[in-house]
Amino acid sequence: MEIKDIATMLEERKKAYDELQKTVTELAAAKADGKAVGDLTAKVETLSKACDQFDEIKTAVEELQKKANRPQTDGEIKAAADLGE
Repeated sequence: MEIKDIATMLEERKKAYDELQKTVTELAAAKADGKAVGDLTAKVETLSKACDQFDEIKTAVEELQKKANRPQTDGEIKAAADLGE
């Protein structure tokens, strides 16, 4: 997984979270007005699951951190030097 993939996932999660907040507000208003809330409740559950995918993002970031923190091999050092020339 690359950084651009993580950025895309974070963007999607933010959209889902924003929509979740909006839907929760709509749900509370509908309950207060005594309206049917079945559809809104289902939507909240779906969006909540989408937001839970944050664990996948966290794992990807941790993998990138491990790769960034590990010592370079001689081949990687040579390749980096060759690119710098």
